[in-house]
Amino acid sequence: MRIQDEINNEYPPTHTFIIKDLVPTIILKERINLINRYFPGFFKGERFLDIGCSFGFFSLSNSSNFKKIIGIDINQKSIKICNLLKIKENINFFPVSFRNFIIDKQFDKIFLGNGPHHLFKEINGHEWIIKLAALSSNEVLIEGPINTECLDIKDFPKEFNNFMNQMDKYFKLIKMYPSVSYTPNRFLMLWKKKEIKLKPRNFKKYYKNDIYTTNDRVTLFIASSSPVSNGLTGFFGNGWLEEFSNSEIYEYNENEKELFKLHCDNEIYLAKLGYWDMDSATINFFKENNKLFDKSAIIPISIIDLKYILGYQKLLRQSYKTIPLIVQTKIETALFSKDPNKIMEAFIWAKKQV
Repeated sequence: MRIQDEINNEYPPTHTFIIKDLVPTIILKERINLINRYFPGFFKGERFLDIGCSFGFFSLSNSSNFKKIIGIDINQKSIKICNLLKIKENINFFPVSFRNFIIDKQFDKIFLGNGPHHLFKEINGHEWIIKLAALSSNEVLIEGPINTECLDIKDFPKEFNNFMNQMDKYFKLIKMYPSVSYTPNRFLMLWKKKEIKLKPRNFKKYYKNDIYTTNDRVTLFIASSSPVSNGLTGFFGNGWLEEFSNSEIYEYNENEKELFKLHCDNEIYLAKLGYWDMDSATINFFKENNKLFDKSAIIPISIIDLKYILGYQKLLRQSYKTIPLIVQTKIETALFSKDPNKIMEAFIWAKKQV
């Protein structure tokens, strides 16, 4: 089938355009008219991320308006067509879900077309908004439902209705208008990233050696936003912010099970966003509160390999003496799979076993 026919016959018909000269048709034409009317100038900037890009119209048609453009979509067929259509080197398309999309750069413009409910469904929660905030340095344009009044998602979990409140934690709503009539009860929303200051990081008060933070702003933001984080992030290899034994092998002498459960909570959160904390031993109580200390040992699940797992195995067994072997084995098996869902499920199960 010709590429033009593939585009014309795709369902839902919200991404149809004429390949020659990139002319939007039918519903896409209506979407573009609304966006240009309500949000003029949005598609101009430095770096543009197109989430759920489909056949890449928004990326391709704005190739001259940005220095760098990245489009992602879980549909491999769509991404293959995107790569066949692109003619400029400043655009890259990747067949990957938002959860598994890993990059250490931020974007001043991000577009999410008809997607918030899909991202919610992928991880069964709104944690994806934290990753969106980590990737954003300025404006985000979102098209989609805001609650389960939208008929085709009426059976979604009631937690989805908290979408606007969760967005408000990290973004300020600038404008909001109804989307095209083809998708009733959906909206076009322009959000601007709020100035969010990370918590103070006064390391030298607790540790004499030089300590510094990772340069990866995205990972830093995600790590410090963990529900069990104290907002501190240090260099891999350091991290003890409470008194510990001078013996060569680090091990917990008290609160071991409570610490392990917090470690599991941290891993569950990270797995939802495509990351893993490979350093179980240097995650510990901060002296002045009951939160955990995050490190730059937080890495993408996609790059997990044998050397990381072996190191994690050693630290886990040395540090948590009373954790059953079956728990350790299940976690290790999940890590070898490099599947975020299996890793998350393993830690949910492990937490219940101690």
